[in-house]
Amino acid sequence: SPALPGRPVRGRRAPCAPSGPMKVDMRPPRRLLELVIRYSDRDGSSSGCRTFIRSQLVGWATRNPDVGVRTLLKRNAHPVIFGRFDEENVKQVCVANYTETAVERVVEGMRQQSGRKVKPIKKRVLSAKPMASLQGEWHERMYGLYDAPVTLTHQH
Repeated sequence: SPALPGRPVRGRRAPCAPSGPMKVDMRPPRRLLELVIRYSDRDGSSSGCRTFIRSQLVGWATRNPDVGVRTLLKRNAHPVIFGRFDEENVKQVCVANYTETAVERVVEGMRQQSGRKVKPIKKRVLSAKPMASLQGEWHERMYGLYDAPVTLTHQH
């Protein structure tokens, strides 16, 4: 059976790492697969979306060829931007009454996201008065004080 890439073949040593500095890309991979902009050609809440589509959408799509871009015309509804991600997650953002630059920020934010669900951060509970340790405070002068052997006796 052929060896998997990056794994040593049985009985052979793994190849040595290349010399020199290693270039590691710390950015997460782009995971946005498709961007769908749903808007209305008549309603006032879609004016920022319509301006973004007319002036900037083609340039954004050419700068991001790995993302599929579609527009949907739906009258009598607020504009919504849908993003479909790798893990089949779909995120939607309502952009009613947004300006052209605000719509652009939402589109860029979709492109930079991973698509995972947002989980709340668990905060530590901080007390107003920090509690002292049950064992007492420790300092350098205590080293060596407790090195003597301890004998315990039990009385009936």
